[in-house]
Amino acid sequence: KLREILIAWRLEAALSKAFRMEVTIEGKLGLVFSPGPHITMEHAHVRNRGTELAFAKEADMAIEVLPLLRQEFRYRHIATKGARIYIERDREGHYNYERPPIPEITRPLDLPKVSFADLTFVFADKPTDGGFEATACNGELIDLRHPGGAPFLKRISLTGQFTCGD
Repeated sequence: KLREILIAWRLEAALSKAFRMEVTIEGKLGLVFSPGPHITMEHAHVRNRGTELAFAKEADMAIEVLPLLRQEFRYRHIATKGARIYIERDREGHYNYERPPIPEITRPLDLPKVSFADLTFVFADKPTDGGFEATACNGELIDLRHPGGAPFLKRISLTGQFTCGD
């Protein structure tokens, strides 16, 4: 049990460093080696400045193992089930995912595939008291790339498709 706790702590530290946000795993954690190394987890949370941005009931990540030992997180594929993403713009116009200051991505990012099943996406716009919620979303994003040398959202590119039930 202690070994599993230490592995979870190291994984949380590596993911928190990679996302520059607080990542916690409250459920089961597993390592599968076929086909290739995968980390499976239950009840994973991503928070920024105390606000929950994302929750995944289940997540599966195909990873590169050696960078993880240096607390660097590199992945080839991410798949989630039962995830929830919550984006909010506050009355001053700031988004809850913003992290001051946002540094430039120094090295290129290349993630071949992100897939999701039963995703809920919520957007709340406090200045207008508006927003929306999309539920039962399924889809896939491919070829997520960032060339480096700019903040993450400035020069990111990706291709994908998804559908939502509501």
